[in-house]
Parts: sequence; structure tokens; C-alpha cells
Amino acid sequence: MTPRGPFKLFSLNQFDVGIFNIPSPIPLPLGERERVRGNEYGFSYLEILITIMLLGMFFLPVMQMLSSSVSHLAYVSEMNTALSLAREGMEKVRNLRLSENQLLERGDVYEPPLDQDPLQLNGTRWRIFQDVREGTDPLEVHVQVFKEEAMDEPMVEVQTLIEEIN
Repeated sequence: MTPRGPFKLFSLNQFDVGIFNIPSPIPLPLGERERVRGNEYGFSYLEILITIMLLGMFFLPVMQMLSSSVSHLAYVSEMNTALSLAREGMEKVRNLRLSENQLLERGDVYEPPLDQDPLQLNGTRWRIFQDVREGTDPLEVHVQVFKEEAMDEPMVEVQTLIEEIN
């Protein structure tokens, strides 16, 4: 009996049911495996391993770029917060409208003072330091913004010159 259509009704290697090929539960002898076409058994381990390696080689640089972008975004966000705090600190100095002598008497100031908790913005603790430089004409005022955990290195520093108008 010859099979009708593109599908066989029964074979030793597989049961054919409609469009689905169900592998036979009967193991094939070693000699017959070589006679069967390679694609009837799916992919070999070597083919899968090569595919995984090629996909890994493609996705590794993409993942490194994504990781780098996320860390740069966090850094830029911190710098933006620090710059905003520095500008705010400088505006406070300007808006006090103190004379040069009053600024010199006031001296260097931490905001908030060191005996108080630091500012908490975007999950980071900040301190602002206003430094009045003596012996300069016009008077130099520097505003530095520090992260609480790294008080030795300012994130941002801005400066302005203050001169009395007589």
C-alpha cells in the first residue's frame, strides 16, 4: 500500500499524525541512525553550543553598553543635583546682601551645620560649604557641594566675586 499525500501513516522511525511528527518510542539500531536524514532528530549539542556562543558574542557588548549607560545616568543625575545645590548656595550668599566685612566675619559656613543631619535628596546625603577667601579684592566666595560619605572631595565647586559699591 502506498501512502496518500505527503504523509505516511506508519513507519518504523516515527508515527506521523497529521502535520505533527512524533518520534518513535522504539530506539533505532546504530546502523540505521546513519541512514536517517539529520534534520529528523533536531539539533545536535554542537549546533546548539555554537548558536549559544554566537548569541553570547552578540549580546555581551550590548549588555556592557547598557550597564555603562545606567551607571553614567546615575552619575549625571548626582552631578545635576550637586550643581543645583551649588547654585542655590551661591544665591543664598548673594541674597544675604552682606558687606565684605560682614561676609568675612561670618566666615566659612556649612549648610546644614555639621551638628545637624545633612540634606537628603535623591537618596544621597549632601552638605554645602561656603568658603570666603580672605585677602582677595574683590572678595572671593566659593561654594562647594559634598556627598556626606566623601567629604574630602567636592562634587561641584562654584565661585563668585563680591565687591561693595560705594
